[in-house]
Amino acid sequence: MTNTTSVPQSTETLPSVFVTGATTGTGLILIRELVKRGCKVVGAVKTPDEAIQIRRLGALPSYPILDRIGDVRGLLTMRRVTHVVHLAHLDAGGPPHAQIPESAYMTALRATDEIVTAAGQAGVQRMLFPSFAFLYGNTHNHAANEDARIQRDTPLLAALADAEGAVLDGGIPGYVLRCGYIYGAGTRAMHELDVSLRRGAG
Repeated sequence: MTNTTSVPQSTETLPSVFVTGATTGTGLILIRELVKRGCKVVGAVKTPDEAIQIRRLGALPSYPILDRIGDVRGLLTMRRVTHVVHLAHLDAGGPPHAQIPESAYMTALRATDEIVTAAGQAGVQRMLFPSFAFLYGNTHNHAANEDARIQRDTPLLAALADAEGAVLDGGIPGYVLRCGYIYGAGTRAMHELDVSLRRGAG
C-alpha cells in the first residue's frame, strides 16, 4: 500500500526573503502570503509603527539604509537571505505620471543598483523588481513585447529604466515585471484619494 501522506517541506529549503517597501499595499500582501507558506521574511521599514505592522504578519522588521551597500549586505548576510523583492519605489504613492514629487521615486530607484550589488556580494539567488508598462509610451494600439523600445524622455523614466537594467544585468538572476497601475485598498495612492474625497465631502 502506497503511503500518500504529504510530508511538510523543510524550512531549510524555503526561501528567506528580504522585501523593501514592506508596508506598501503590495508589500503587506506579499509578506502575508510568504509567511503563510513558511518562508522567513525580513521587511524594510522606516518607523516603529511600520515595524509593528510587519511583526503582526510574522515577519522581522529592519531599518536598512537602502542606498548603502554595506548596510544592505550586512542585513542580507546575517539573515541568510536568498531572495530580494524590491518594492520601495511603490511607496511613493503612484506611478511616475501621477502628480507626486519625482524625488520620492528617484530616491528609491537610485538605491536599486546598491541593493543589487549588495545582493550579489551576499550570495542572494534571485531578485524581483516590479516596473511599469507605461515605459513603452503610447504604442498607438499596437501590442508591445519585451523587445519594444522603452521611453527615457524624462529623468524619472530614465531612472526607472536604469533600475530595470541594474536588476537584469546585476550578476544574479533578476526579474522585472512591467505591471499596469497597482491599486487597491492597501496602497498609499488609494489612501490619499480616500482622504482627499472625505475632505472634499466635508
